[in-house]
Amino acid sequence: FFFFFFKQKTAYEISLGLVGSEMCIRDRYMGCDTSSLNDVAVPIGGDRGGVEQQLFIKDAYSYPVELHISCENLADLDVMSKSDPMAVVYLLNPKTNRYDFIGRTERILNNLDPIFVQAVVLSYVFEQTQQIRVEVYDIDDETNVMNLQNQELIGYTDFVLSKGIRSPNHIYKTNLIHPKRVKNGSI
Repeated sequence: FFFFFFKQKTAYEISLGLVGSEMCIRDRYMGCDTSSLNDVAVPIGGDRGGVEQQLFIKDAYSYPVELHISCENLADLDVMSKSDPMAVVYLLNPKTNRYDFIGRTERILNNLDPIFVQAVVLSYVFEQTQQIRVEVYDIDDETNVMNLQNQELIGYTDFVLSKGIRSPNHIYKTNLIHPKRVKNGSI
């Protein structure tokens, strides 16, 4: 299952947001060129040079979330021992329609019911659909853990982040999918 935990923003992160917002408001009304702020701010409405342009810090409507992952009854893909699972988390990029790597858990040796300690942190953006994919691998090549082509896919699942966050007690459970197997376990 997935357990979602909202990370607290520090006073430093909050103050940075306030300073950035104040600068954007000031520059908008002073007629300053705000084109240098493109990497910090996102224009919402109006044309790029108009006084009616509103600027918001990119993270003004996002909040950090820790994704804690555990699995149950994983498929045993090893012959002499049990699978050595690791979970990898991706976020669908709407511009490229490809999944971008977000983070991964640690590998747990010989365990079909792993409770991963390492959480994956991502930004939950309010009022935006964020399609998440989690793939669980049996790690066989210890020399290069992130070379996923050399690992065996146990299964994967896709879900919308907001659905997981809205689930009871912030816990979301679903079955893993694999194109060639039926019983892959749950996450």
